[in-house]
Amino acid sequence: MTSSRTLKGRARRAKIAAEVDRELPGLTEGERRQVLEERLRERASIDAEDFARRHEQARTERARRDAQRAAAQEQAERIAQGLCPKHGTRPGRWGHCAACGLDGAIARPAPTVGQQRVPDGPPRRSCGDCGARIKQAGRALGDGLCKLCREEAASLAAERTPAATVSGTVDQICSGRDGAAACSREALPSRSVCARHRVQELAGEVS
Repeated sequence: MTSSRTLKGRARRAKIAAEVDRELPGLTEGERRQVLEERLRERASIDAEDFARRHEQARTERARRDAQRAAAQEQAERIAQGLCPKHGTRPGRWGHCAACGLDGAIARPAPTVGQQRVPDGPPRRSCGDCGARIKQAGRALGDGLCKLCREEAASLAAERTPAATVSGTVDQICSGRDGAAACSREALPSRSVCARHRVQELAGEVS
């Protein structure tokens, strides 16, 4: 009795031979036999690869079902013992074990941080003296100071600068001398001596 595999092999050979006769009608008998054998080998290789792939898929699916069956059995045994079905540990007062709480904390998405609002107006920087945040505009572009630090710096500079007269000239001390001591009186405007020593100068010029 002819097996089904042999019948399938013969049917495949006949089908491929018909394809060769239809596609390559001018071949000699030797050439036809050679092309036929090459196509039969190619077909056998394709069938072998397909069989191996289907076999591997079936093996993987069988292993997956076995793993699921074993996991279900293990969970049933844990539940019967009053343990956590997932981790096999003793649950707490709320019905969850510590590992379940950790899994839940990991699964929860982290809180999103709101997008930082970009301040309107000129860019900001730190005051060069006190460190306060100031806008880079106006006089701050030149000295890099806030208003309070700028006013304080101006006040200190005024204290260190000699006082000016009403006319805008700096007060000078008389260059004359009272005996061996230098005169400490204020000099006359546009003069280098005080009024007393100016009188003495005029008296000397008259004499």
